[in-house]
Amino acid sequence: MKQFVIGMFGLGMMLALLGCDSKQSTGKVLATVNGTAITEGDITFQGEINPRLSAQISSAAGRKKILEKLVDSELLYQSAVSKGVHKRDRVKRMLELYSESLVVYEYMRQYVEDKAKDYYDSHSDEFLRLELGDILIKFASSEKASTAGNGKNVTRTEEEALTLANQIIAELKQSKIITFEKMAEKHSDDFYSKKKGGSLGIISRNEKRLIRRGDEVILEKAFASKVGEVTGPIKTSNGYHVIKVLKGAEMEDFEKAKRSIVLKIRSKAAEELLSTLKKETTVIYSEENKENQAKSSKKVQTSQSPKVEKMNPGKATVKSKIKPMPMESKKAIKTKK
Repeated sequence: MKQFVIGMFGLGMMLALLGCDSKQSTGKVLATVNGTAITEGDITFQGEINPRLSAQISSAAGRKKILEKLVDSELLYQSAVSKGVHKRDRVKRMLELYSESLVVYEYMRQYVEDKAKDYYDSHSDEFLRLELGDILIKFASSEKASTAGNGKNVTRTEEEALTLANQIIAELKQSKIITFEKMAEKHSDDFYSKKKGGSLGIISRNEKRLIRRGDEVILEKAFASKVGEVTGPIKTSNGYHVIKVLKGAEMEDFEKAKRSIVLKIRSKAAEELLSTLKKETTVIYSEENKENQAKSSKKVQTSQSPKVEKMNPGKATVKSKIKPMPMESKKAIKTKK
């Protein structure tokens, strides 16, 4: 029986009780607990169901820690089974409840991921990435010109900064020997990028670190430029910039972008799904709950609330066009005996 490592207890132990069988036990055997193997595949599966563990799984120390937790969970599970805990009525009821919760979780996970892919396909510009080089020339009266890249105070005037920026552009366009990287190392007042030949790294159209420092115009110019093209001077609150696209725009892979998209859209996607389901469902409340529902509706008016019908006190049923999960599906999730 293989468990999900999402904390020693909580959801991890809940999933452990549901009994994920040996289907995930693939790859090299890392440990055995009374004959039960724990493999590389079991650890990899933890990252698939819990993306927060991805970084931990990528390191040897992190994988070792997860393995230790898997061993501990297996020991606890085997001990519980030996004492017949899995046969208790309370546990069986919990398993039924949790199995339905897991079905809902997986349903929602897939639904949101599908919506994330739709978002990715319809917002392609948002996921374009390019590598940008920047030579920053500060001047004394610019808003953020306290020091230059060499740590010295900026004394040049705006006119002198503009002249230097134009001079750099002219030299780069005229000479086949002088490189953008060398000019950045020599002239740029950006302490961090000058050490990398002016490279700001891979950026997007909505690069937050550039937007935060007031360089939106640089992003606009960069994504409108060709690879290798020197552009400028561009004035910002930081000074004058000379930029060059070092690597052309490419689409970020969906798998890399998926997590950020899911975080962005999941709340809205869930609301839309529930709204659709409620339109297809008639909910019947008991007399007492009907009154409570009516009071709540006065406080929060919604255009897509479920239909409320009167029925005999003490009874509450739900009529739905959605077919319930067949018993065979529920029985498919078994515990290890």
